[in-house]
Amino acid sequence: MKKLLILPLFLGGFLFAQSQADSLQFKKISDHILVKGEAYRDLTELTKGVGNRLSGSANYDKAV
Repeated sequence: MKKLLILPLFLGGFLFAQSQADSLQFKKISDHILVKGEAYRDLTELTKGVGNRLSGSANYDKAV
């Protein structure tokens, strides 16, 4: 019985897996975001500039 439950998981991986072209496109997008984007600047601002961001706090409002 367990084999029948696991079989759809394996078939889903084969039938709906990404193609090589999809993977390359996702890699290009993520590289662009991390290298040329502002992700690291935003992360630095949130961690060093704003600090702890508990819900309802003043720092939460700054972060938003």
